[in-house]
Amino acid sequence: MSSSTETVEVWLIRTDAGAAVSTFADLAALLDPRELRRAESFGSGDERRRYTVAHAAMRLILGRQLGVAPAELRWRIGPHGKPEFDGAGAGAGAGAASAVQLNLSGSGDVAMLALTGSRRVGVDVQSLPAAGAAIRIAERYFPPYEAGYVAAGGPKRAASRFASLWVRKEACVKASGGRLAQGLCLPVLDTGEHVPGGALCQAFSIRGLRSPVGFRAALALEGTEPYHVVRRSWPPV
Repeated sequence: MSSSTETVEVWLIRTDAGAAVSTFADLAALLDPRELRRAESFGSGDERRRYTVAHAAMRLILGRQLGVAPAELRWRIGPHGKPEFDGAGAGAGAGAASAVQLNLSGSGDVAMLALTGSRRVGVDVQSLPAAGAAIRIAERYFPPYEAGYVAAGGPKRAASRFASLWVRKEACVKASGGRLAQGLCLPVLDTGEHVPGGALCQAFSIRGLRSPVGFRAALALEGTEPYHVVRRSWPPV
C-alpha cells in the first residue's frame, strides 16, 4: 500500500449501547442547540435516543482525535441540508480540524460514521425493507435494469438487492451534498468500485461495508484515488 493512500475510518455505532459510555443526559449535554432541537422533535421515544446517542458518539470520536472538547465542535448546513464539519471553538485543534471530512448515517439501532483527511465522503446504512416495498420503490426511482434486478430477486432476495443498491446511491449523494433525486437515477449495479458521478460529481469510489444482520451499508468517496478502510466500533467491543 502506497504511503499516499488515504485512510478512511468507518465507525459502527450501536445507539442502543450508549449507556455503556455515559448517561443519556450527559450525552445530550454534548449536542449544540440545533442538534438538541432536532432530538426534541422526535419526542421521548427510540428515535430521540438514537439521534442523541449517534450525534454524541460522533462528537466524542472526533473530539478525541482532534484533542478538542466534544461540545466545542461546530457544524454548518450545506445547500441541500447536509451537515458539514465547521471546525472547533476557541481555535482549538484548528489545523487538524480544517482538513477533516466526515459523514454520519443511522438506521434503527445502528449508525455509521466515516472520517477522512481530505476527500469528501458519504456513508449510508439501511435496514432491509419489506420485499414488496423494495420492488415498488425500485420501479419508481431506479434505472429500469436495476429495477428489474431487484424484482427478479423475488420475496427472498428483493429486499437485500434493493438495499445494497440504495446505500451505494445514497452514499454518493451524501458525499457530494447533492439531492437524493440526483442519486437515485445513478447507475451503481455491476459498475465496480469506480462509478461515474452523473450530475453529482465527476466520479465516486464506492465500497460495500460489513454491517449487522438485517442491514446493508456502503461508503463513497469523491474521485478515483485509492484509499484504505479501517473499521472501528463504538462503544468499543
